[in-house]
This record gives sequence, structure tokens and C-alpha cells, in this order.
Amino acid sequence: MKRRLICSLAVLACCAIVARGAEAPPEIPPYEWKCEGDTAEAFKAEIVVKQKVDQSTARGVVEAYCGFADTRDLTRKADMTARAAWAKALAKSMSDWETLLLCESLRLSTIKARADDAANDGMAERSMHPTTVTGETAGEAGAVVIETMQKIIQKRTDKEGSVHEESYDKKCRFTCAKGTDGQWRITKAETAQRDWSQEKEVYAWREDTGMLGFFYFATKGKAPAAAQDPKQDTPQNAALSVYHSLLARGEVLNHKLYTTAFPSWVKACEALFEAGYLERIQKDVDDSLARADGRPVGKVEIESTTEGQEGRKVVLFKPVSEWSPPVQMTLKQTDGKWQVEAAGIVQTPKDGDNPADIHAVVDVYKLPKP
Repeated sequence: MKRRLICSLAVLACCAIVARGAEAPPEIPPYEWKCEGDTAEAFKAEIVVKQKVDQSTARGVVEAYCGFADTRDLTRKADMTARAAWAKALAKSMSDWETLLLCESLRLSTIKARADDAANDGMAERSMHPTTVTGETAGEAGAVVIETMQKIIQKRTDKEGSVHEESYDKKCRFTCAKGTDGQWRITKAETAQRDWSQEKEVYAWREDTGMLGFFYFATKGKAPAAAQDPKQDTPQNAALSVYHSLLARGEVLNHKLYTTAFPSWVKACEALFEAGYLERIQKDVDDSLARADGRPVGKVEIESTTEGQEGRKVVLFKPVSEWSPPVQMTLKQTDGKWQVEAAGIVQTPKDGDNPADIHAVVDVYKLPKP
């Protein structure tokens, strides 16, 4: 009996060793981030490519691009490293002006909201599978057309806490050409989009510049205006300083990411596209910016200042645009300096009979901006 037990344990041990050996190795994301700098001003980041970039075939170049750009769950987890590092650096750079302009409760809620946002990888709302190649056909003049599909699962939690999932397939099409150097590059990228003018569910291929188009638009557009030094001598100036100092500084520093972090990712993607296609994307962006240049820009203006409780002042702002609701701030004076104690969005009932509701904002950086 004892010998039988020993033999059984030996067999189980062997099975466990075999099972461990058979386990699949951990998945490696297409790229990872290397970050440095403990302030937003000193922050730098670049990608470290982990995937194999194969441009010897049309299929290979498309798979490489999708690895960089399809925001699959694995890359979103990798992106969290950079997001967390940036949030920490940004918090350190913003802390002095936040301490000046915001009362403790609003300052702490803003800090928490920023940390929560940086920690949210979006997995609770959406799961995105890796893109797979579904078709390969010959195109014109030696080109090859690659079709892809990516399964996306939308998640929704109802009032009872139950999670409901709905999946759909994102379909893309890439036209590729072989260069004189023997390397394949993408000459056109398209996404199947529904034609909502049709009653039936009809899809058509439409050009999609993706994140490259977004990057060009952000870097070619006007840079945010420089932040002004904060003022606390009056409740009006302190309230205005939330916009002209705090939010403006945040926009300037966030825009810095386009020159300190994104370029390495953009460079990796650009190498997979034909130069003429990239030039055309940038020209389209230039044309869009030129059309938008003459459009009116909203202003931050105070509507009124009224008395609040125990010496507080309530500053009401005019809407920064026709689509934005008014903003209201409550300020109190401490040691001769005014600080914002609370901020909120003013929601006016359509019937006009009931008083307006003030929806408190826990993160001042989420206030409506021009």
C-alpha cells in the first residue's frame, strides 16, 4: 500500500512537471514603452519594438502596422506603463499651482480623478482582439490588397450590476506596393463603414488615416497658448486663473507629449507606408487646418459674481461655446488669497420653472474649455 502511494505521488509529480512545461509562454506585446523623467518638463518616452517587422510581403507589412495601431488589449496594457509614468510626472509639475488655486478637497479630488483616469485601461468597457488577415488579392499594377478583421467586444453594466456584451467585427483593407528596395509598403488604408443613408445595413470602404492622421493634425495645428501666472487677489481673478493658468498649463504640458513620446511610435508606423501616401495625408491635414483657421474661438468670460455663504463668492461664467453649459465656481478667501472651493456645470431645465441644477466637477481639468 505504501509502495503504491509513493508510485502514485511520483506519477502526479511527473504530470505536474509536464503540465508546467506545456504552458504557453506569456504573450509579448508588439511594443513596450521606455520612460524617464519625474516631471512633465523632463519627461521622455520611446517605444521598444518587440514584434517582428516583416516587409518582405504585403501580409507582413500589414500585420506589423496592425500590431502598432489596432490598440489590442495587449498593447493597451503596455501603454498603461507610459500613461502611469506621465500622470505621475504631470501631477508633480502641476502640484504648485493646484495648491495655490484649489482648496484642499477640490485639489485632492482632482488628483484622485487624474490617477484613476491613468489607471483605467478601458478593459471594463471594451475588449479588442488582435487583428487577423482574412483575405489577400491581387490589385492593379502589381499591388496586393490585404483585408483584415478585428473582433471588438463592447461591455455595458446595467443598474443591477450585470455585464452585457455585444461583439462586432472591424474590417479594414490595405493596398500595398513593393518598392524598388524590395520592401512592401502600405499605399492606402480603408475601413468598412456603414452607410447610414441606406435603410438596409450597407457598408462601404472609406479611407482611414488612423492615429497617424490624428498625430499630424495635433502637431501641425496651433500650439496651446502659454499659461499666465495665477492671480488670487480677487475672486474673479482666481476663478479666471483656473482657466488661464491651471488648465492652460495642463494643455501646454500635454501637448508636449507629441514631441517627447509619440515621435518614436510615429516613426515606426511611417516606415510601413509609402512616402507619397504620407505626404497626401499631411496635405489633407493642412487643408483641414486652413479651413478651420478662420472659425471663431470661444472666450472665457465672467457673467456675474454673487455673494455665497460665510463670505464666499460665487462666480458664474458665460458658456465658452454654443454647445457648452455655463460653469460656476465657489471661492473662499484664506489668508487674504482666494481659492476655488467647488466648481460645477450649470444645467438649466428646459421648462424654466425649476431652478438650475449644479453638477459638481471633481476634476477641474474636465471643465468645458474654448
